[in-house]
Amino acid sequence: MELHHLTPGLGTEIFGFDLSVPCDNRGIAELRVLLLRRGVLVFRDQQNLTRDSQVGFAARFGPIEIQAAGEATHPAITRVCHGPNAPPTENVWHSDQSFRSAPPLGSVLRACEIPSVGGDTLFVDMRQAWLRLSESLRDILHGLTAEHDVAKHAPMERVAELRLAALPVEHPILRVHPETGEAILYVNMAYTTRIIGVPPRDSAALMNHLFQQTMVPELQCRVRWTPATCIFWDNRSLQHYAVGDYMPAVRIMERVTIAGDPVLGPT
Repeated sequence: MELHHLTPGLGTEIFGFDLSVPCDNRGIAELRVLLLRRGVLVFRDQQNLTRDSQVGFAARFGPIEIQAAGEATHPAITRVCHGPNAPPTENVWHSDQSFRSAPPLGSVLRACEIPSVGGDTLFVDMRQAWLRLSESLRDILHGLTAEHDVAKHAPMERVAELRLAALPVEHPILRVHPETGEAILYVNMAYTTRIIGVPPRDSAALMNHLFQQTMVPELQCRVRWTPATCIFWDNRSLQHYAVGDYMPAVRIMERVTIAGDPVLGPT
């Protein structure tokens, strides 16, 4: 197994590791440590990877979530297709499904069809984003919670329907990683709507400042997709952004989601 780091602190490309071949417990333990440290793992040259082996690999890291929109033969797999008739919607910084009480641990995402250029995925380390805040601001945020709402950017005609399926939830702004104990800045542009107990104008200004932390290049890495690439990221400590710059080309991915834990703050 050969490792190439994408940046000094975030993201690692892995060569010479075949996800289609079952991995022993020691290998999985080594990958888990690497995931917790580096945030996103990029497996190149996965020509032999099938849907079954993709699900099997993801299941080594936790329970797999069955998706309502999953494939008929593989309900754990969601096929994400974008092109001229279905423009991308993931081009906003977000943590997957933070509007749930227990958002996913992470996802294993496989490239099925990629544009000849463009369609990269960016990741940002929200552990480092927390540390980048001033000490005085961290003290203010310690113990505060924020609302996450699936319908934040939805058309008005869909808000009631979406909230019927998933009511807004409150999460601590300072999330503690359930495995490492690291501090994580846990707000995102896609779903976080307000800070609880803070006047609306102050809440909006503070959230805008926190959202801006995802824009810092020193906290980011960029994954350029190549054929037969599969990536695995920690959704608890990272946010991501799928760049929608490839129209009119087509980009098709298949995703397996690993169930996560309730969001906990400091004790």
